[in-house]
Amino acid sequence: MRKTSTVIITGILLLSTFSVLRLVLLDASVSSSDSGWVQTYGGTDDDWACSIIKTNDGGYALAGASCSYSASGLADVYLVKIDSSGIMQWNKTYGGMYDEGADCVIQTSDGGYVLAGYAASSVSDDVYLIKTDSSGNMQWSKYWRGKGDDFAHSVVQTSDGGYALAGWTDSFGDGLFDDFYLIKTDSSHAVVSDIWRTSGRAGIFCHPNG
Repeated sequence: MRKTSTVIITGILLLSTFSVLRLVLLDASVSSSDSGWVQTYGGTDDDWACSIIKTNDGGYALAGASCSYSASGLADVYLVKIDSSGIMQWNKTYGGMYDEGADCVIQTSDGGYVLAGYAASSVSDDVYLIKTDSSGNMQWSKYWRGKGDDFAHSVVQTSDGGYALAGWTDSFGDGLFDDFYLIKTDSSHAVVSDIWRTSGRAGIFCHPNG
């Protein structure tokens, strides 16, 4: 029985005046250049993806940021759901009057999605966590604000139904450099603990989906 291997590449396709989200899927077990597909998603302004997962239905979910579909004209968190052939099923944006973006998406035990990233304010960038249902409708959102810039780059759902977020912080730690930042929440997204490493410049850029 032949084993198959799939390679998924997501990034940005630069056009003359803006960029769109581009997804390439290749069957690594087939030598032909026609063994997969290429799709682009986005509008007439900049849109990009930072994370992709395979979903329970065999399709994919991509998360990043969109300027094309932002109500503020700045970047909003962008979530795109596609089927196994790359056909878009739905897309959603989430955000306010400043920049927001997602660096990581996971599918949760209830079939919904959690996105982790940042939300800008008038004074700083803050850790941002969004929970949606299986159709991408926001159920709740949470941000953690410090005196400086703080970002989440990875999130996992924990065995108690809560979430653990990892990234970096300029608000806490020794105050000289960026430090590791780890936030643990319970199932109601209340913070159980937050931890930071205070020994020099650091950051976490590890996604649970690879």
